[in-house]
Amino acid sequence: MEGEREEQRECTQSGTTFTQVDTLTQNCGEEPQNLQESQKDEQADNGVCDGEVEASQEDSDHLSPLPSGGQKVNYQTDPRPHFGVAWSSHSTCRPLWGSEGPCWEQRNLEAPDQTHTCPHCHLGLPADTLRWHEVGTGTCKIQTKMDNNNALRGKSILEESFVGEDKDSEEETGDDDSDLTDEGGESSSEKETSGWGLLPHVCLRHVFNFLSDRDRMRAHVVCHHWHKVMRSPSLWRFRYFHFSGRLSKLRLSEYCSAVAYARSFGVYLERLEVCVCPPRRSLAAQRVEQAICGLFSELTRLKAPLKSLSITRLELDRTCWTLALRNSLVNCLIQVLRRALRLTTINLNWMRNSMQQGIELLSALSQSQSRFPPPRCYISSLHLEGFFSSSVHVHLNSNVPSMMHHLRGLTDLSLSYSSMSDELLLALQHRNRGGRQNRSRDRITLQTFSLNCSINEPHRQLVCGSSWATLASCSPDLQVKITVHQIINTDRLARILLPEIPVSEFTMIAFYAPDEGWTARPILYDMLPHYRRSLQYLTLDLSNCTEHLDVELVELVKMCERLEQLGIWAFLEVTTVEKLLHIRLTQRKLLNKIRVRIYSNSDSTVEQEDQLEQLLSSYVRLPPELEFFAIIYPYV
Repeated sequence: MEGEREEQRECTQSGTTFTQVDTLTQNCGEEPQNLQESQKDEQADNGVCDGEVEASQEDSDHLSPLPSGGQKVNYQTDPRPHFGVAWSSHSTCRPLWGSEGPCWEQRNLEAPDQTHTCPHCHLGLPADTLRWHEVGTGTCKIQTKMDNNNALRGKSILEESFVGEDKDSEEETGDDDSDLTDEGGESSSEKETSGWGLLPHVCLRHVFNFLSDRDRMRAHVVCHHWHKVMRSPSLWRFRYFHFSGRLSKLRLSEYCSAVAYARSFGVYLERLEVCVCPPRRSLAAQRVEQAICGLFSELTRLKAPLKSLSITRLELDRTCWTLALRNSLVNCLIQVLRRALRLTTINLNWMRNSMQQGIELLSALSQSQSRFPPPRCYISSLHLEGFFSSSVHVHLNSNVPSMMHHLRGLTDLSLSYSSMSDELLLALQHRNRGGRQNRSRDRITLQTFSLNCSINEPHRQLVCGSSWATLASCSPDLQVKITVHQIINTDRLARILLPEIPVSEFTMIAFYAPDEGWTARPILYDMLPHYRRSLQYLTLDLSNCTEHLDVELVELVKMCERLEQLGIWAFLEVTTVEKLLHIRLTQRKLLNKIRVRIYSNSDSTVEQEDQLEQLLSSYVRLPPELEFFAIIYPYV
C-alpha cells in the first residue's frame, strides 16, 4: 500500500493526470509544494524523460479543473488538449495537458509527413526525431559511434587523409562544388563526412542498376538525394517478368505486382521481357492470362514507349489453355502491336498458336508497318521460332509470305523450318521494292536469318537452292544460322543443308542409339565442308558411342577458314584435344574459343582426367585471347 502511495505521489508531482479505480488517488493532490518545485528544477536540468513534459503556470491557468480523485476521465470526449494514450488496460494514461507535444521545444508547424535528412548519416527522419538524433554532441549518434570505433581500430590516419583529399578536391572544383551544394541541399561539411554524398547522379544510377526491386524500394527512402536519383527514367527502362500462375504466401500475386509496376514506372518502360512457365492446370493458365492482359492494358493506357517486346514459352497448344483464354491473350497482344508505335524488336518464340490466331497476329503486325508514314519506326528484329503449333503445316499457307513482304525494315529474322518455302524466300527478296518509302529504307537488307529445325515439326518440304542463291545475292551481308534438333535422317538433312545457303553458324544436337543404324560421318565429310568459307560458329553434341569421329572432326576444323568458336560434345580420344590446340596455334588464328566435353562410358574417369592434365601441362603459355575449356564427362 505504501508503494502504491509513493507511485501516486510521483505521478502527481510530475503534472500528469491519470485515471485510477483505487481510492488511494484521493491523497495524490496533498503533496508538499516544495517537493513539487524541487522536482520541476530537476526536470529542467536533466531534460525530458519519456512521456513526461512539464506544464508551465500559464498553461494551467486557462485549463478546466482536473477531475477529482476516483473519477474516470474519457480522453476521447475531453475538450482539453492531450497527447498521451493508455499503454494497456491496466497501465496509467499520460495526457500531456498544457504542453506543445512530446518534446522539450516548440513543435514544428511543418507538414506532419515532411522529413529532413541527417547531414552526417543521410537518414530521412521527421523534424522532432532529427533533434533527438543530433542531441548533445552536435552530430548524429550513429556517426559518433562510428567515429569512436574507427579511432579504437586505428583508422584515424586514413580518415584524415580522406578528409584532406576531399578538401583538395573542393578547392580545385571551386564554383562547381558550390552549385552542386545548392542543388542537392547539402553543405560542404556534409560532403566531407559522407562518401556517398560526393557521388554524382551518373555513378549512383550505375550502382542502382544492380539492385533488385526490393532493394530499390528501400534505397529510395534513404534521403531526398537518393529518392531523386531513383526516379531517373534510365533505371526503369528494362523489366523482366516471370509468370507461372502459382500463388505464394510471401509475395503479392503476379497480377498485382505487374499492374503496380506498370502504374508506377510504365511511362519509362522501353524493353519488356515476359517469360512464362508453361502451366499444367486451367486455374494457373487463368492467372497467367490475367497477369499478362492486366500488364498490357495498363501499358497501353499509359502509352508506354516500348521499343522491345518479348513473350516466350506461352505454349498455347496445351490443353489447360481454353479457347476463351487463348482468344483473350491474342486480342490483347493485337492491341499492343497496333498501338505501340516505337516497336523495333518483337520476340514471340514458342507461343504455339493455331493457324488462325497466328495469321491474325501477323496481320496486325504487317498492318502496323504499312499504316503509318515513313517517319515511324520499323520492326528490325522479329523472332518467331515455334510461333505456330507443331501440327500446323505453315509452308502450305500463302498468307505468311505476303505478310512478311510488308516488313520492309527487317534485318534480323528467326523462324522455324516448318515455315520455310520458296514463296517466303521470294517475299524476302522483293520486300524492299515498291511502296511509299524513302531512299534510306530501300537499302535495308536482311542480315541475319535464323532457322530452327526440330524433329517434332514439319521439315520434309523441299526448298530450291536457287531461291537461297537469289536471296544471298540480294542481301550480300546475309548470315544464316541453322539449329538442328534430333534429326538423324541423312536424306532430310541433305534437303535442309543446301550448298547455296551462306551458313555462318551451325548447331546440331543428335542423340541416337547404336541400333538405329545412323552415322554422323556424311554431315562431317559431305555437308558441312560446303560452308568452309562462311562457317564461323560450330557446335556439335553427338552420342557416337559406337563410332569414332576424331579424324573427321579434326579435318573439318582444318577446312573451315573463318572458324571463330568451336564446341564439341562427343565420345573422343584425349589426344584429339591436343590436335585441336595445335591447329589453333599453327593454322587458325581466328579460333579464339574452344570448348570440348569428352563423354565417357566408364564409371571412373580418373585415368582419363590424369591423361588430359598431363597433356595440357605442356601448353602452359596459351594466347591471352584464347578461351579454352576441356573436361571428361560421364555419359548417362
